[in-house]
Amino acid sequence: MNMNETYEQFCERMSHVEKTDELIVGPRHAGNTRTIFNFEGHHCFLETFNLPDYSQQLWRELPPAVACINAIMNPPSSQWVYAPFFYGKRRAKMLAKHYKAKRIEEDPYPKEGQDGKWFSLVFNTFEDLMRLIYDRQTGKFGELFGDAESQVQYESCLDS
Repeated sequence: MNMNETYEQFCERMSHVEKTDELIVGPRHAGNTRTIFNFEGHHCFLETFNLPDYSQQLWRELPPAVACINAIMNPPSSQWVYAPFFYGKRRAKMLAKHYKAKRIEEDPYPKEGQDGKWFSLVFNTFEDLMRLIYDRQTGKFGELFGDAESQVQYESCLDS
């Protein structure tokens, strides 16, 4: 990262980062996907929900009115997830408030004894996610909040 790069320039540059992978989450035709991005070493997910797949036989068999009602009742939505985990629920809540995350999510795969201690942040907008990553890249995050993760190392039960 260029240290003279502004937040706006950083957002513009990161908006051109290519996805590293895309996965279907849940039932095949539910329209839920997880797209994985690597923003200069920060792994993030764009999760989308209820994206209708009109090419499927199910949609062709539905009367148009039913298809419209389904689309209205279950509109597509998305969220950005900052995948590196933060240690401590209180700290994660403080970071969520500061960076305008809509919520925190507990890590589902911590090593035994670490459950309830590691959290990711979930954002409504790309720009809010980028503010966190920009601050981590420039060192402002460390100045404001320290680096508690270096004191307690994250371990996944999947790595065993």
